[in-house]
Amino acid sequence: MTPKFSGHIENGHPVIDDPRFESYCAQWKDDTPVEVIVRKKRKPVSNNQLRYLYGVVYKIIADHTGHTIEEIDAMMKWKFLRSVDSNGLEYVPSKLDNSTIEQEDYHRKIRDWAAMALDLNIPLPHEERIELQRHIRVA
Repeated sequence: MTPKFSGHIENGHPVIDDPRFESYCAQWKDDTPVEVIVRKKRKPVSNNQLRYLYGVVYKIIADHTGHTIEEIDAMMKWKFLRSVDSNGLEYVPSKLDNSTIEQEDYHRKIRDWAAMALDLNIPLPHEERIELQRHIRVA
């Protein structure tokens, strides 16, 4: 597995904050070609988002269609996350690579699709919690 190192930009230049970076690079000889990818750090998908996706969104669709949650996951990723690489090959990147904002956009696309294609009303995350709280008070 390729490690990731975080840093920041200082005077227009990258500064690696992780002390392991230098020892990791020491394994190669001088002039060894390396690849460096720089992108703005973002907040990764949260556990709450994944619980909502699997426990509410996918479950409602699975219950309606008769598919398993795993099948719904595969179908929704293919429908909404599919991408094409530089060789023209289609692939589905991991949901775990999404930022929290990208993940919420993925949820919105699925909710919108389910409303149009399946006539399903999938509650928003905060609506789902309100319904659960009502159910607990009544019970």
